Amino acid sequence: MKMTKSSLPSLLLVAFSKISSNAVVHAPSSGWMRESYPNPFEKGSSCGSSHLCDPDQILRPSDVTMLNEKLLSLEQRHFIRCNDNERGGPSVEMAVALVEKISIPPHILKKHKESAIDKETEKFARELHDDWGVGIPTEKCGSTGILLFISIQDRSIFISTGGAVQRILTDRRLDEIIESIKPMMRSLNYATAVREVISEIDVLLKKGPPSAFEKALGFMEEYFIFMFIAFIGLIVWYDSYKTSKERRVYAEVESQLSQIDQERAMLLQDQYRCISCPICLEPFAPPQQETNNTSGSISEDNGASADQPTIGSDGLPLKLLRCGHVFDDSCWKEWVASGQGDVRKCPICREDVTGSSPSTTSTILPSSESIAASDAADPTSSSVPNSPLIRRSAQSRSSALQERRRGLNALETQFRLMRLMNRYPRYINQSQVRRWSNPEYDGRIVQDREFVRSKPTTQSTSSSSGSRGGHRSSGGFGGGSSSGGRGGRW
Repeated sequence: MKMTKSSLPSLLLVAFSKISSNAVVHAPSSGWMRESYPNPFEKGSSCGSSHLCDPDQILRPSDVTMLNEKLLSLEQRHFIRCNDNERGGPSVEMAVALVEKISIPPHILKKHKESAIDKETEKFARELHDDWGVGIPTEKCGSTGILLFISIQDRSIFISTGGAVQRILTDRRLDEIIESIKPMMRSLNYATAVREVISEIDVLLKKGPPSAFEKALGFMEEYFIFMFIAFIGLIVWYDSYKTSKERRVYAEVESQLSQIDQERAMLLQDQYRCISCPICLEPFAPPQQETNNTSGSISEDNGASADQPTIGSDGLPLKLLRCGHVFDDSCWKEWVASGQGDVRKCPICREDVTGSSPSTTSTILPSSESIAASDAADPTSSSVPNSPLIRRSAQSRSSALQERRRGLNALETQFRLMRLMNRYPRYINQSQVRRWSNPEYDGRIVQDREFVRSKPTTQSTSSSSGSRGGHRSSGGFGGGSSSGGRGGRW
């Protein structure tokens, strides 16, 4: 075919267009899909170099050459061991992929733009890592590959890592690398940013796994939110536990004070019975649960009524003093042994209980009924048993006995209140003890305003991992796969 001068320019233009189309493959208008992204080791690839793929020509050719040399140098200097006892090991492989934009379905992008970009960037990078086979697989700890992926318009970045390098390139370290290049990416210094990533990884590979301090710091940073929530939860739990405990303690004090109120009312009716130890404040064993009396226990022969307790809360016969006050035997012994009490004196009324004092009374203060019975049974008490003189004398003795009993009970009430104050100083103080012990105090102790105000209220006062596996390199990488990584946006 004869070629004219006029047709020569057209033929040259067609030939140049074919050459250009083979050299550059631009991103589709909707963005790159992973399946259509070129492989640097395939024949006729538009990547531009063996370890750096830039089909959209984001970087200058001189920058691509420079960065590719750095990636090759990185492989030659660093080898990975699965543990410190191994000698040698496979070399590190690192690749870089840049795109103008990745393809994300519009309906997903519209509903979840930020999360969709992050997820699609990670998916693109890790699948590309697997498809290229970046890294050399090991038998024990995964592959040695690293892939840096950047999407310009999406303003996203992801560093995919194989399992063998993750003990060195931890999530915290990768996050720090990504944060360090964000200003460069915002300034459109993409080549500088890629070079910085390669340099930082080079330094970390030389440095090795993080120290114990760095691991602890990374753990705290990674789980700070969970630790903070746990700390707040612990505070709330402790506050609730403390309030609940305070309410239980208050209820115990309230019960003890109610018992004292009840005993005072019974005393006014001449029906008072001591049913708990004044020292430990624990109730005596009920009479119906008691076994046969042993030596030293209260009996009807001593003037006690049939329903009078004889066994203490410690399971031993009660300790009875000549003044009429009753204690658990073990409490009495502990009281004397501790130096708080005098074995010759009653802890409550301070009367001599050894029998040497003429002012001591019988073991149990008799009731008015027992006085009348004893008078009737004593033929020498009077020649005329039913005379007014005898009745007045019996009434006088009964009245005096009642007054004495009430006096002793007032001392016992004060003693019990002092014991409660020592045990529960949060709810009972010295001024309350003085007020409640006053014979003229006629109110209910549990309804005392100061005590009620101290009641506690219910309110307070106060990265994916695991090998994707199975992918083999279709080019010149070692056949590794992604085991995770970290990403971010700028």
